[in-house]
Amino acid sequence: MYDAIIVGARCAGSPTAMLLAQKGYRVLLVDRDTFPSDIMSTH
Repeated sequence: MYDAIIVGARCAGSPTAMLLAQKGYRVLLVDRDTFPSDIMSTH
């Protein structure tokens, strides 16, 4: 059971997941792309 599920591990999803995890929440972070990626952002 997760407290938060975050879809997208780019410039907004990754820091959000990290901050929630540091606060003690159980977080699932999912992304459909493979890592590492050559693209820094989708912008």
